Amino acid sequence: MADFTFLFNRKGALYPLDFKTETTQSKLKNRFKNDWPLNNLLDSTLVHLCSKVLVNLPAKQLDRILDIIPAELFVPLFKASLYPVRDNALDIIINKWPYKSLKMSKFLSNMFSSLVVLYSDAEMGHRTRLGVKYSADVVHSFIDALRNRKTKLRYLDVTGLPIAEIIIKYVATHCRLAQKEYQRNCLIDEYLQNVTDLETLCDKSKNEEENSNVNKSAQISNLRSDLKKTTSLPDEQLIFKFDCILQERATFDELMGALEANAGNNRFCMQICKLDLLCLGKSNIIKLLDKLDKELIEGLRLQYNSITEESIRDIIPYLSQLRNLRALDLSCNLIDYRQNSEVSRQMADVLGSLKHLNRLDLSGSPLGGCLSSLLSGIDMPLQYLSLHSCGLTDTDLFYLSNSKHVLVEHLDLSENRLTRFSDSLILLLKKCAPNLNVLELDDNRFDCIDYLTIICVARKMPKLKLLATKGTFEVNDHLLGAEFLQHSNSLLAWRISLPIDVYDPNETDIVAQEAQKRVFVERINAIIKDKFKLVVNELFF
Repeated sequence: MADFTFLFNRKGALYPLDFKTETTQSKLKNRFKNDWPLNNLLDSTLVHLCSKVLVNLPAKQLDRILDIIPAELFVPLFKASLYPVRDNALDIIINKWPYKSLKMSKFLSNMFSSLVVLYSDAEMGHRTRLGVKYSADVVHSFIDALRNRKTKLRYLDVTGLPIAEIIIKYVATHCRLAQKEYQRNCLIDEYLQNVTDLETLCDKSKNEEENSNVNKSAQISNLRSDLKKTTSLPDEQLIFKFDCILQERATFDELMGALEANAGNNRFCMQICKLDLLCLGKSNIIKLLDKLDKELIEGLRLQYNSITEESIRDIIPYLSQLRNLRALDLSCNLIDYRQNSEVSRQMADVLGSLKHLNRLDLSGSPLGGCLSSLLSGIDMPLQYLSLHSCGLTDTDLFYLSNSKHVLVEHLDLSENRLTRFSDSLILLLKKCAPNLNVLELDDNRFDCIDYLTIICVARKMPKLKLLATKGTFEVNDHLLGAEFLQHSNSLLAWRISLPIDVYDPNETDIVAQEAQKRVFVERINAIIKDKFKLVVNELFF
């Protein structure tokens, strides 16, 4: 389902996190108590307290109130209806909305940009379910209000919210309906014009066949009264802007039909800001990119599409047309840049042509030794760079250390066996230290010395919020790491694996093993003393 996909995709390149709103460890207080909605949607001002009361009134009373209040009060009322969600209030407010546009991100600015998405799946799941609820309610009310001619709203922007695929189908169906009605009305206009021409001919010949022509004129008049132009939606341009996550072929076909309808008639436009295509294959990717308004695309994710070196050759021309693209995710495909220098050159050219690109994920694609050729043409320093499982070499780390990309804020170098190049890695981390907010170095097979050296470097990073160092370490390694990290002034979360020595292969008592795990976590927490969040994952051998 798209809502669960969204939960995981929030951790990728497409959606930047807001590092500025969580700059101190004191912000961790109540972080895991689902307090976001209360802190961000409702405050204690008189206007918002009154709004909270009004949205709980019976529907008829609220409907009458909305007829007499100033337009400026619709904004706090809409905000108050979001948490807890008041379906009836949302529907009535959108039906009465006094403005031409509604942008949901103004009300939910930091709902999905918090660092909590990186280290609390439970909290992120709560927010995702809430976001799906918002998008479903608002979109349904928008379409319903348009059909009933009850709202002034003509532009709805729900970018940043998860959109279930059933909602995409729902909107696409109405988009196609608007096109069919437009075509029908054009045919009626053409037919009535022909009828008018026929009446003119009848008038000229009425002296010859007066009685017969009277009967024909009556029949023509009846035809005109029967053929009336109708529209289900207002006869104005309507725009629905959203982030699209697709993985079902049926939804893909419905969306393609809507985009083809957009090309013929712009009465109801579906505008896509971020596009996430999973498991659809090269041919469908190309079909969709060909139909989209390429100026509007700011993020593109093509994960799990079995894209090979040959496939990417066909996709590259479409990528180069996305002039406003800021985020590109080509992870988890079958592209081996080491085996094909021509593909590597073409990809470098297209990355260099994307002047706004600042977030890139090439994870899962072998590119050892090719990193400099791929990234050197990019104009802007990357804010997000994920090279998870890319087979990086000493040369790649040296390039990064001496490139503009040392200004990166989020760096993922997990699963590259970097223990072989620990000196180059330490140099890179020191160069990146002033700007790094998130550093992920999971499963790189570090030995104890390298591990603790990295911890010492990370401790001195002035902006570091999340450090991920999962791997096969022992209890004492983590305890020493905790001793070092407790002196960090910025760290909000540390993600590790359970140490290898809490797993006793001879221990058959599951309860006893779980007790050992709890003792380890308690020992770490006793050292860090709630200065930051400890996230402990199971160790997979």
